[in-house]
Amino acid sequence: MVNNNIYYIIYLVLFFIAQCSSMWGQFFILKYKDITLWDAYKMAIPFAWFAWLLMTYVVYIGDEYVLVTSETNMLLFITFQYIIISVINDRFLKEPTGLSDIIAFFIILIGYFISYYRIISRIIKYLFNSELDIAINDEIIQHKIDSYNSKNMTIKEHV
Repeated sequence: MVNNNIYYIIYLVLFFIAQCSSMWGQFFILKYKDITLWDAYKMAIPFAWFAWLLMTYVVYIGDEYVLVTSETNMLLFITFQYIIISVINDRFLKEPTGLSDIIAFFIILIGYFISYYRIISRIIKYLFNSELDIAINDEIIQHKIDSYNSKNMTIKEHV
């Protein structure tokens, strides 16, 4: 069996290449001042397709070998895109990274952690008692049960 470290390296390298392609496709056209929307689209879409195909494989590797969670994928996504955009902005577009860029990155990270830890939901639960939370959880549980039952029914049970 191949060491999981190899899969981590493959995962991270392909993830980085996919994000580089995506960000380059979105930002390299900014250098062209007199470009039509259609021309910009034609120039950018091959990068988006390549990134989409590569990211599909990257997510498959992460899931198949249980390397990362979806939360880790999102955190890597945010971090890699910020780094890549900063490099493109500095090296290609010759625009310095400003304080507002750094502040925006940390605001995005704070938003991610608020979402991940469900801080707003916990505050609402605390402020408005737990009845709202119980109703929402019952609905989610019933939806999961219904979804499971519909996937595991035989043809005779459908008829």
